Amino acid sequence: MKKKLFLITLFFSLHSTTHCQLQVDTSLSKVLSPAGDSNPNKIFKNFTAKSADGNTYTTANLKNKITFINFWMEACAPCIAEFEPLNSLYIKYKKDSNFQFLSFTFETTETILRISEKYKLKYPILLVERDSIYNLIFNLGFPTNMITDKSGKICFIVSGGFNEIENAQKVVDTIFSKEIERQLLRAD
Repeated sequence: MKKKLFLITLFFSLHSTTHCQLQVDTSLSKVLSPAGDSNPNKIFKNFTAKSADGNTYTTANLKNKITFINFWMEACAPCIAEFEPLNSLYIKYKKDSNFQFLSFTFETTETILRISEKYKLKYPILLVERDSIYNLIFNLGFPTNMITDKSGKICFIVSGGFNEIENAQKVVDTIFSKEIERQLLRAD
C-alpha cells in the first residue's frame, strides 16, 4: 500500500499540468502490482509477432528472462516522449543475460523502420495486429509498459505517460529502472 501511495504521489509531483495521463492500473492492482505480488494465474498473454528485421517472437521468449515490455503507436505523444528514455533503459540493461526488452506496435513495417531511424531506437520492435495489441494490454491504451518475471508473469504495469521527454525520463529512472533492478535481484 505504501508503495502504491508513493507511486501515485510521484506521478502527480512529476507533472502538475493536465498533460499527465500516467496512471498505475488500479483495476488490476492485485494481479498487476508494482509491489510484485502478482497473481500466479496472470501470465503474459500468448502472442506470436515478427520484428521489423523478420525475427519471430512468441510467449516462449519470455521464459527465463526479466522482460520489459513496451506498447506504443505513432499518434501517441507520450509514446514518442518515451522513446529516448526507453532507448537508454535498453542500453543500460541489454548486456545482462537475465534481461530482455520487447516493444510492440501495430504500425506498419515502414513506419517502424522510419521511427527507429528517426529516434535511433536500438531495441526490438514487434509488429502485431491492432486487435491483438489491445488484448495484450488489457485495453488500457498507450503507452503501456509492463515487466514480466522469469516465469512470464506480469509483475508490473503502468499505462499512460508524459508528453515531455524530461518527465518520461524521470519515470524511467525512478520507477522502471528500480523495478527492473528489483526483479533482477529476485531472479538471482
